[in-house]
Amino acid sequence: RYFCKACLHHWTAQTYFVDAGCVISKHIRFKIMDLLKEKISLTLIAKLCQVSLTTVLRVLKSLEVYLPNRRSLYLPKVLMVDEFRSHTSLEDKMSFICADGQTGELIDILPSRKLKKLVTYFQKSQNTADVHFLVTDMNAAYFQLVTRVFPNARLIIDRFHIVKHLNESFNRFRVREVNRLKQTNQKSEA
Repeated sequence: RYFCKACLHHWTAQTYFVDAGCVISKHIRFKIMDLLKEKISLTLIAKLCQVSLTTVLRVLKSLEVYLPNRRSLYLPKVLMVDEFRSHTSLEDKMSFICADGQTGELIDILPSRKLKKLVTYFQKSQNTADVHFLVTDMNAAYFQLVTRVFPNARLIIDRFHIVKHLNESFNRFRVREVNRLKQTNQKSEA
């Protein structure tokens, strides 16, 4: 800050490299934007640019202004949905992903998997009645999604999640049985 003795005013020096009221240089912001195009985590971008994760998220959020308006959501005949751990939102640690079940093409990724937000999102589509199959895991929210949004859809639980649950159940049973046999052998030896 500088002080003018003649007019008694204070001012702060300005430079091209840093926006007014900001401490992160424009070059760092441009580097973050460049790295956001790559398939690397936000945490790694923060480490590479030596800024906080919040700064990276702030730059990412500022780019939404430049995104073109999305055309109306068109839903396929077979809609696959699932969630994944993303840590991008304080509201929900899990994000929602949906894809075309016939082509495998990604439709969208949403920052939250909460039912209220999903219902609002899918109701924007003009062709919810054209969805015949909703392929999902055993998440109860998706069961409600079918009844609220997709009147003609049948819910299908995908093989991966069925096999995963069967495998986990079998392993729990196996461990319980091994422990029971160990206890039986210890009692018979005593």
